Amino acid sequence: MKRILIAFIIALSAFSVCGCSKDGTPDNILETAWDKAVAEYPFLSNFPEYKYDFQGVHTSMLGVEQYMIVDRSGSSEILDEYVASLVAAGFAEGDLDSTYVKVIGGDNYSAFVQFSSGNVIITFMYEKGE
Repeated sequence: MKRILIAFIIALSAFSVCGCSKDGTPDNILETAWDKAVAEYPFLSNFPEYKYDFQGVHTSMLGVEQYMIVDRSGSSEILDEYVASLVAAGFAEGDLDSTYVKVIGGDNYSAFVQFSSGNVIITFMYEKGE
């Protein structure tokens, strides 16, 4: 869990500057939709669909794969709706506020959710079990 937290903090810092493509090279943050993101990053298929348009960025570091979305036209109602879908999909509240976790086949999946300044921000994280 400590590695996930450290990787999340690093990714959050990197997100404000640029994104990274699947091969680790710098990439622009692009408008996308859930089906396109899942096609590019299959670990996202283990999370409920985010039904709204968003900008997304992928990073992978310290053995944790992450995909952060920002919905700039989001609302607290949209975030509440997504949290409800996480809970319905079997995700449980984690040790950290606004974090939802689930273990599938020994692999760790977590989502950190927040609403800030009119933006829904969700970071999806995947760590292969040991």
